[in-house]
Amino acid sequence: MGTELDEQPLDFGSEPMQNGFDSMPAADSSPYAAISSMDRLQVEPEKIKRWREDQAKLLADKDAAEEEAIDEMKQTARKELEDWYRHRDEQLEKTKATNRYHCLSTYLCSQL
Repeated sequence: MGTELDEQPLDFGSEPMQNGFDSMPAADSSPYAAISSMDRLQVEPEKIKRWREDQAKLLADKDAAEEEAIDEMKQTARKELEDWYRHRDEQLEKTKATNRYHCLSTYLCSQL
């Protein structure tokens, strides 16, 4: 009745295309998906591989140093804020004492 081709459903995504790409990129994927798939198929030179590894280590070291610097800045800011509040409370107490003194002396002077 039918030939062997008629009995098998067509599946375009499972076989590589003739131009060397694994499959066509989906509509919602990156426009560079085809290039990326070709890049993965090629063997990366040793120099580039070492450079990538060195860059990854360098970035990890920089990230660690940045985290330490951020923690140090937070500690410094916390100490400065505590000092600021302590100084503010001292000044507020001095102002209150001065105001009480002036209020009391004005009251006493007006009684005379």
